[in-house]
This record gives sequence, C-alpha cells and structure tokens, in this order.
Amino acid sequence: MSAQVGKFSQDFGVLPEEVVPALYAALSAGVPADSVFDYMETATKLATGGVTDLDTAVDGLSSVVNAYGSEIIGAAEASDIMFTAVRFGKTTVDEIARSISDVTPIASAVGVGFDEVGASLAVLTAAGVPTSKATTMMKASMAELAKEGSIADKAFRELSGVGFTQFVEEGGSLTDGLLMMADGAEAAGGSVIDMFGSVEAGSAVLALTKNDGAAMVDVM
Repeated sequence: MSAQVGKFSQDFGVLPEEVVPALYAALSAGVPADSVFDYMETATKLATGGVTDLDTAVDGLSSVVNAYGSEIIGAAEASDIMFTAVRFGKTTVDEIARSISDVTPIASAVGVGFDEVGASLAVLTAAGVPTSKATTMMKASMAELAKEGSIADKAFRELSGVGFTQFVEEGGSLTDGLLMMADGAEAAGGSVIDMFGSVEAGSAVLALTKNDGAAMVDVM
C-alpha cells in the first residue's frame, strides 16, 4: 500500500504521516483493504470540510458504519448526515465524530436510523445542548424506551399497544413515537418528561417534541 499512500497524499494534499495512522485505524475497524482508499477519500473530505483531523474523521465514520453495518449505511451517507447535522445544529464534525459512539450502538439496536440520530443532534444542539451531552441524553431516552418494564416502556405500550422496538420494526419512527408520547402526556394533563425515569432522557424528548416536533420534522 506504500505506493497508494503516496498517491493518495499527493491527490488530497495530506501528509503521509497523517494518512498512515488513519489508514491503519480504518483497516483495524474492519474496512476491507480493496475499498479502504475510497473510505479514506470520504474521511478526508469529512475532515477537510469539517475542520478536523483525518484520524478523528475515520473514527467517527467507523463508529457509525460498524454500529449499523455497511449493508445498512456507507461512509458517504454517514458523512452526509454529519454535515447536515452541522448545518442545522450548533455543533461541529469534530464534536460529532468524538461523541457519536455514545449513541449509535443503542440506536442501531432499537432500529432508529442514523438520519434520525443526526436530526436529533441538530435539534438538541441548536437548542444549546453541548454535543457530548446531546448524545448522552439520546442514549438515555432510547435505552429507557427499549428496556422492558421501564417507566417509558410502560407508557409507550399503553399508548401504542406494543413496545418501542416492535413499533419501529412495524414502520414507526423515533419522531412518530415521541410525538405520540407527548400527545398522550398532554391529553392526560401532564408532561412527556414524566414518562421517563431520568431527567436526561425526559429532557431530550421534551426538546425534540417541542411545538409538535416542528424542528425535528423540518430537519428530517
């Protein structure tokens, strides 16, 4: 790969000393050798456009692709969603890449697409929540929804008749589910934050469903 590294460095104006560690990280993350330079090209564009280093961009992309599986989402789509979150939110590619692994495993496990994760990040950060805090809040809300017997699970089942994971499997979205909970809470004269056991989880849902979820719907 030495010759390819040299050509890649020349084509994209990146020093070999920066390319080699990032290449190693990409291969270690499971990117196939026969497509790793296409992956590196996407990561380099993400790093350049997002004003971060190549190693961080590679790490952020691999966190998304490995969590969902390359058959579900590719590096280029993951990169596009990150850029969109930056455009509509108050965050950076660097901040997203460094924090995204907090939320992608649970999001993937419950069937929430990375597009909705990105949109949620945009809405929460636009409201002033730091990126690292936003990913933690999202993780907490989805974990509560997915955990059978939790306050959120019981509330969701009462409103929909099924658990959150099954709801998503049957075609529902995170946005649909959260708005249904917010509407149910309002009809009962309460707040959606009371349907969650932790303040972190409830606060995330409260922000995402504000004004009937208008901001979330717009970003999506």
